[in-house]
Amino acid sequence: MELDHLCRNRWCRNPAHLEPVTHRVNSQRAGNRKLSQAKANAIRAAYRPRIVTQLQLARRYGVSRRTIECVLNGKFWP
Repeated sequence: MELDHLCRNRWCRNPAHLEPVTHRVNSQRAGNRKLSQAKANAIRAAYRPRIVTQLQLARRYGVSRRTIECVLNGKFWP
């Protein structure tokens, strides 16, 4: 069993936001996320400070600037 974060905040520790599910269910639910490994790779390839900013990439991919930062730093989709 794995813990699924119902609030979609992987750092959340609120027990009301956590649900034990099988790996298969957790993977299926993860399919609703906006970014994939391929998109993360494209973000890394496109990012050029002072030319293409994190904010521009965030708007292009429909995510927050913080998500872009985490992708670039390897926290998400290493």
